[in-house]
Amino acid sequence: MKKIISLTLALIMAFSLTIAAFAADTASFVLLGDSIAYGHGLKDKANYSYGALISSANGYSYTNHAHNGDTTYDLNDKLTRPDVIASLDSADIIAVSIGGNNFLTGGIALMAITGLFGNYDLINDTADDFYENFSLAIDTIKSINPEATLLVQTLYNPRNDFLKGVYQHGLDRLNAYIRQAAPEKDFTVIEVAEAFSGHAGEYIQDDVIHPNERGDYVIACEYLKVLKAMGLGTAEKPLVEEAEVAIYSVWDKIMDFFKKLFR
Repeated sequence: MKKIISLTLALIMAFSLTIAAFAADTASFVLLGDSIAYGHGLKDKANYSYGALISSANGYSYTNHAHNGDTTYDLNDKLTRPDVIASLDSADIIAVSIGGNNFLTGGIALMAITGLFGNYDLINDTADDFYENFSLAIDTIKSINPEATLLVQTLYNPRNDFLKGVYQHGLDRLNAYIRQAAPEKDFTVIEVAEAFSGHAGEYIQDDVIHPNERGDYVIACEYLKVLKAMGLGTAEKPLVEEAEVAIYSVWDKIMDFFKKLFR
C-alpha cells in the first residue's frame, strides 16, 4: 500500500511539474506594433483588445509595447530601448502588427489617386521599403530572443468603397512579403487578412481604419487557433462570447465626450 501511495504521489508531483513547466513556457506574451495592436478607438482596450483577449484566454502575462502611428522605422527604433529589449528577452511569445502606417504616412492620398489610374509605382515602392525595414526588425527581435515563438499578422483591407481595389493592391504586396519571409526568418503568420476579407463593414470602426471590438475578437480567435495548434495554449476562443462584445460606435464616443464635458 505504501508503494502504491508513494507511486501515486510521485505521479501527481510529476504531473504538477509538467503543468508548471508548461505554464512557465507560455506565460509571457509581448505585443509589438501599431495602433491596431495598441487597441486604438476601443472603449476598453485593457480587456477587449485582441492582445488582452488572447492573454486572458490562455492565462499569459501580457505586455503591450505597441503605439499609435508606428511604422517599421519606429519599430526598429523601439527595438533599441532598454525596457523593450528586457521585455523581449524574457518573452515566450512575441506578436507583431506593423505595416499599415508605412502607407498612411507615405502619401496615401497620392498613392490612391495614382492607383485609381492604374499607376501603382508609389504603392510598390512603399511595399518594397516596408520589406527592407520589416526584415531588419524581425532580425533584431530574433537576435534579442531566438528562443521565443514569433507571430506576425497580415494586414486586412479596411475599405469597402471605391478605394478598396487600390488598398488591396498595396496590401497584397505587403502581405506577400510577410508570407515570403516567414519560413526564411522562422516566424508564424497569423492570417488576419483572410479572416477580415469581405467583412470590412462588420469588423472596422467608423474611422475606416481600425478594428472595432468585434474585429479584435476575430483577430484574437485567429491567434488562439494557431497557439493551440502549436501547443502553446488550450483556448480556442476568448473567455467572452462574440455576441457579448459591444461595439463602441462613433455615436457612443460623441455621447461620452459630452458626458465628460458637462460632468
